[in-house]
Amino acid sequence: ALANHTITCCICSTAQIHADLGEPVFANATVAHQHAQLLMQQYAAALPLYQSLDERERGPADESLWLAAAALMKAAVLQQQQEVQQQGQQSNGSSTTQTSINSSSSIEYMLQALLVLEAGTKGRPYCAPVRLGLTGLHGLLGNAAGAIRHFSALDVKHIQHDTLSSHHVLPVVLGLRAEAPAEDLLGATLALFNDHLRDAGDTLMQAYKQGSHTKVLEFVCFKERLERSHSYTLAAAEHSLLQLSRAAAATSAAAAHEAVTAAAATVINPAPLQQLQCSQWQGMRFNDDLTTRLPWLPPIAGP
Repeated sequence: ALANHTITCCICSTAQIHADLGEPVFANATVAHQHAQLLMQQYAAALPLYQSLDERERGPADESLWLAAAALMKAAVLQQQQEVQQQGQQSNGSSTTQTSINSSSSIEYMLQALLVLEAGTKGRPYCAPVRLGLTGLHGLLGNAAGAIRHFSALDVKHIQHDTLSSHHVLPVVLGLRAEAPAEDLLGATLALFNDHLRDAGDTLMQAYKQGSHTKVLEFVCFKERLERSHSYTLAAAEHSLLQLSRAAAATSAAAAHEAVTAAAATVINPAPLQQLQCSQWQGMRFNDDLTTRLPWLPPIAGP
């Protein structure tokens, strides 16, 4: 059993390395689909090795799940490209005939990728790449509730709102106009920054009192990193826009104009346009953890 476990880990690790290097290159959607089938066969063959594992432990063939989903997403891209090419050829043949791209095949591959990862959560409920993949897939398919459910299963908290939430789930809830989840997420993100900035002075003084001068420098750098965080600026702006939108929708026309004008003034005053040229804005920090971002998510190579 130990030998089988080691061999499976080596095979899956090799497949992951090949994927990180951009391999394999698929000639068409059918080849990509067949590769996904092979990966799932490897995962199925390794299931007996999971019987003694805790759900939170890394499994020997976990990589097969998100690699198979990635292959299916590549199949969706290739299928869509083929349909675009076919449409272009038909348009060249006849200038009067309008043809539309039938993306049902692409969506079918996306749904297969979704089902692969959904099945994976049954035995690997704490696998972060699987949950993040499902967050992205549900978002692409227009299911904000599903995306939020899987992202919430990761129990993201504290600094992870700066490094994960801003680029995994925030664009989904804002793009699909899921106002209640967006407000909760934005509130949690702003609370992280505001709480830390409020307590930063006490933390520094405590470090000085204890003589931990090396920690002082770390705390100062961390404070500046959060103050200039792109996620902080984005969350503050989107939260203000959400408040403005709700104020305008919930009142009469005259009251809405007054509420929007007052709210806009409170938003603009702390950050006048001339501040956009100051060193603080030029030194804005992009703290998102891009190592967790799946390679098939738009705008990189998604369908």
